[in-house]
Amino acid sequence: MSNASSFTSSLTYAQVGAILHEIGMVSEERWRRGLEEAADWAHDEVRQYQAAMALVHFGVAVSVHADDIDSIYDDYEALMEEASEVAGHSVTISHVRLIEGEDIGF
Repeated sequence: MSNASSFTSSLTYAQVGAILHEIGMVSEERWRRGLEEAADWAHDEVRQYQAAMALVHFGVAVSVHADDIDSIYDDYEALMEEASEVAGHSVTISHVRLIEGEDIGF
């Protein structure tokens, strides 16, 4: 197998969970619970979007869809609270400034 093909090979949901556990992002208990919850599809291949959603399912990421936020001003606090929970309340977010406009300079 060449190096190029190893970077493009797909993973299963179970493998994503195993990697998260191996690098210390999820406990063994959380990893096993995630696999139990996904028993019907844990060994199916996951593509990019599905892999991202696996991170959410294992509790190491937050997913925010544009449809979930009616107003950044009204919904921002709840979004930050959810992100804090994912981080085990080990991160403090402060001094946030919202800037209106489409071009934010990225």
